[in-house]
Amino acid sequence: MFSLKNLCIAAVIASANALSSSLQQVTVNFGSNPTNVQMYQYKPTKLATPTPLIIAMHYCGGTAQAYFTGTTLAQLADQHGFIVVYPNAPTSGGCWDVATTATLTHNGGGDSLGIANIVRYAIANWGVDASRVFATGTSSGAMMTNVLMGAYPDLFAAGSLYSGVPYGCFAGPSAWNSQCSQGQLIKTAQQWGDQVRSGYPGYTGTRPKVQFWHGTVYVILSLVPRVSILMTPNQRYHALPSEFLGRDQTMDERIWRLSNPNFQRHQRSPSWLLTRLLWF
Repeated sequence: MFSLKNLCIAAVIASANALSSSLQQVTVNFGSNPTNVQMYQYKPTKLATPTPLIIAMHYCGGTAQAYFTGTTLAQLADQHGFIVVYPNAPTSGGCWDVATTATLTHNGGGDSLGIANIVRYAIANWGVDASRVFATGTSSGAMMTNVLMGAYPDLFAAGSLYSGVPYGCFAGPSAWNSQCSQGQLIKTAQQWGDQVRSGYPGYTGTRPKVQFWHGTVYVILSLVPRVSILMTPNQRYHALPSEFLGRDQTMDERIWRLSNPNFQRHQRSPSWLLTRLLWF
């Protein structure tokens, strides 16, 4: 009886986790892709109309397939009818280019241009709602999320970052920046804001909303000790001091969050993906 009970429980779990579709590589020519970022799409069988899009970017050493299986975005896509695109970093180490001038500049090249062009293709060809395009990522993928928010504010409504760094913090000739990763690259609010605005010179439209998540147990990228610059709906950047606005002692995770009435207070893992989705 015990074995039968366990078997029934396993069957229920498997049924709950079953997906309506599968991960498919995007093989069409979706525009300029100078670093050959490979794209993988999860398109549920039942789509919302018009259809939202989430760009989901993996961590260093990860892959699109690993991020697909390691997160619940595909299950949430089945529930809510959005498309997920999982880009795959072209470098041997699986890290995103968040340092070059090309990737940090609107239509300048680098990994970010390929990702921007899959968004443009999706809007033109997949019925994606241009006002409901979002980005999210972990570690290196979080850094690329910030790059997209700064260089392509015209394409994204919001971004959610898990353990990343400010836009342009890694800028320079090397792929890795120890000063930034250790939280020692300190700039004023004006300087960080100017750096973000330099990603798309002359842009005067609405800036994306941005949500930051960062835990103290994650030591590869240190919590920035003084200020973080957040993009707000009124197109200005505000400095948030180190006295964080929200903290869950049970998770030892601090949150930098916007003054946004639609913000949903975070929940315990593994439901943080759903919480981010509600915030979008």
